[in-house]
Amino acid sequence: ENLKKTTIYAPIAGYTTTKMINAGELIRNGSPVVRIVDTGIIKAGFSVPESEAPRLKTGQLVKISVPCLDNKTFEAKDNILYYISPKANPATRAVECKAYVNNMSAELKPGYFANVQLTLGIHEKALLIPEQALLPKENGFVVFLLKDGDIAQSIRVKPGIRVDGNDFLAVYAVSRWAAERARNNHGPTLIEHFTYRAAP
Repeated sequence: ENLKKTTIYAPIAGYTTTKMINAGELIRNGSPVVRIVDTGIIKAGFSVPESEAPRLKTGQLVKISVPCLDNKTFEAKDNILYYISPKANPATRAVECKAYVNNMSAELKPGYFANVQLTLGIHEKALLIPEQALLPKENGFVVFLLKDGDIAQSIRVKPGIRVDGNDFLAVYAVSRWAAERARNNHGPTLIEHFTYRAAP
């Protein structure tokens, strides 16, 4: 009968990491016996440059890849950014962030380094131009449009993101021409993202 009272039931699910008592030791009611870690959902901490911080919002989806697991990617609907520091580090000018990462597969271990990818924007029907066609001017950027076969007209545009692996840029409407082209354009959908170093 007394042996039945020696079975200890944990109040939470997880893995035992640290034994806090030794055989033969007298313990009192409520004394900690082992340390239990729940790794089903882990937290990834990382820093974002202050120039990108205004574009972050809690609830944004994150995707991580882990170098020590052959850069395996982990993405799930509950991998979300949940904390953005209200201040920047005065030494690095970076903003501390934290994200929840689904780890029900138990492949991730606390302390692993990972690359965190945040989606900052989705641009539908992107208007793409060759990068070398973009010319800087005092009041912004322009491209030249060939009209009537032999007349070149300068058009103001705002440069956007670069297409991975190509020499093309997305441009956004500044002039009436660019606005009309954007409305009638059937270009690709571009996903703008940034990658940061993190330690789960």
